[in-house]
Amino acid sequence: MRFGREGELPCFDLIDKDVRRTMADHTYYRANGSRGRECLTRLLRAYAHYDSAIGYTQGMSHYGAVLL
Repeated sequence: MRFGREGELPCFDLIDKDVRRTMADHTYYRANGSRGRECLTRLLRAYAHYDSAIGYTQGMSHYGAVLL
């Protein structure tokens, strides 16, 4: 597993991009810096660390958003 800045995984940039596009019309995820986006980002980053074999794949953000 390779880390970038301060322990960041390479997939963190992709997570940040996908979180902005996930359920953009839903009030919980709509605004930049919203609690929903922050929680979703933390969830996806934690899973990427937990399961390094999978890390993050596109589409996981929708599953995470529904769970939250």
